[in-house]
Amino acid sequence: MNFQSAVVTPGPKRGRRIVGTVIVLVVASAVAYSAAWFYGAAKVREAAAEWVAQREAAGMVADYDQLAVDGFPFVFRITVAGPYFASAAVPGAGARRAWSWRASRAVAELTPWRWRHPRIDLAGTHRIELGGAAAASMEVQVGTLTADLLLNDALRPRDVSVDARDLTVHASRADFDGSVGRMTFHLSRSGAQTASHLKSTVAFGLSLQDAALPKVLNLVLGHDLKRLFVEGTLQGLVPPGPLPASLASWRDAGGTVEIAELDVRYGPMSAQANGTVALDGELQPMGALTAQFSGFFETVDQLQRAGLVRARDATMARLVLGALARGTAADGSPAVQLPLSVQDRTLAVGPVSLLRFKPVNWRGNWPAF
Repeated sequence: MNFQSAVVTPGPKRGRRIVGTVIVLVVASAVAYSAAWFYGAAKVREAAAEWVAQREAAGMVADYDQLAVDGFPFVFRITVAGPYFASAAVPGAGARRAWSWRASRAVAELTPWRWRHPRIDLAGTHRIELGGAAAASMEVQVGTLTADLLLNDALRPRDVSVDARDLTVHASRADFDGSVGRMTFHLSRSGAQTASHLKSTVAFGLSLQDAALPKVLNLVLGHDLKRLFVEGTLQGLVPPGPLPASLASWRDAGGTVEIAELDVRYGPMSAQANGTVALDGELQPMGALTAQFSGFFETVDQLQRAGLVRARDATMARLVLGALARGTAADGSPAVQLPLSVQDRTLAVGPVSLLRFKPVNWRGNWPAF
């Protein structure tokens, strides 16, 4: 018996119904997506107004010249012209504020399917005003400045990565001028609400390359920083509140900063270190690290010429460091591995105390943590 296969095809009316249904679904989806996009744009404007109101309720000043949202259909692009932000007024100083910041513009971009991963572009001109004893006006030009964020459930940054290039500072005070070839920074919070000092709550990293540091810092080894790289973790949770009280609670709970890697190329000195930093009973930094140094003879000479190290201590440092030098650095210069410590605001390299720091005033106009 011969069987002939049959092909069933929809009739003309049924085919038109299928095509019509598909078209309706596509159009309905496009309309729904468009409505959702414009609703999201409106919510962005509402959120910006709410954020400004919250800052002003806290005594700060937040403002902008204009806010626009575009990028339909695939991107939310929020362009803020002339953003302005200033600290709360200094107590007892009338309307004077400790600092203020204004930028030429800020642009944030995010996609609807990755809305917790915005990118912020702050390239351009920034104007910073500092009050108090170090009053100065600064104009900062940045060729590239981007920040990539990951927001948590409360829409606060959990992870932050910043990349800045070709940064120059021109100030009303010449000793505030400076520049940075490139700076990168990253910070990642664990999100823990309670944590012991044995658990890391924040991971961080900072890199500076080819920096001309401001002369106001009075650095004895010069103001040209070839490289600074530091990476580590914050152990323990810093509770919210005024900074001095928050830091005291963190310290009393055993909080520390673990430095996994520190690499400095500054002046005649090159150093690589790792160790632990904490706060003493007076909330002053203290720490113990293991470091490898090269260029130490030239460094001691400059410290002595600057009057920071007495001649007797400089001679002792040269003898001790020379005797302990066992290897060579990458450039072939003598290198020595020594413990580095900070205690009672005194920096010591091995058994030799080199210099004493000024105290850190945590009770200044710092923001609450």
